Amino acid sequence: MYIYVTIGGQGTRLKCLSPKDKHLLYFKNKRIIDWILEIVPEAKILGNKKTKSRKETLFEIVNQKNVLIIDCDIIPFGLDISLIDTDCDNIFTFKSDRDKWGSAKIDNGILINCNEKNNISNYKCSGIYYIKNMKDTLNKMKDNSIASGIIGAKSIVENTFVRLGDLEDYMEAIQS
Repeated sequence: MYIYVTIGGQGTRLKCLSPKDKHLLYFKNKRIIDWILEIVPEAKILGNKKTKSRKETLFEIVNQKNVLIIDCDIIPFGLDISLIDTDCDNIFTFKSDRDKWGSAKIDNGILINCNEKNNISNYKCSGIYYIKNMKDTLNKMKDNSIASGIIGAKSIVENTFVRLGDLEDYMEAIQS
């Protein structure tokens, strides 16, 4: 399995807090990226060259198979990679009735729909995706959403990740 932390995006949602890239901001006593690499030491950084979109960043690994993508604005405390079914795509989700984050419609543990902008369910995308075939996923992706490229993926529900993607999430996380 290839494991990547994607850092190539613009990170505009936290520029109001700092001009630094999100993964370089601190959570408690370490930078976000250092937490991620401590939890998943075999992960490699993807996106050292800034791109216009997540999809453009992922094209750097277009021909890879069996890829775990970790967003740079979450800290995956409690991540259990052994839960991943490597025979199919997987998406980590969490439950929340808050009207924010990308929504994932789950039926019998399978991702059947998603929406990055509108709330369509109480399942939300956690920011970790296991992709069997990157080229196939990129061809299916809509609106820069990895979830849209892996409809049919197995959902792994978590409740331990720290979300730091926007100012509200970041402030809640550092105050907890």
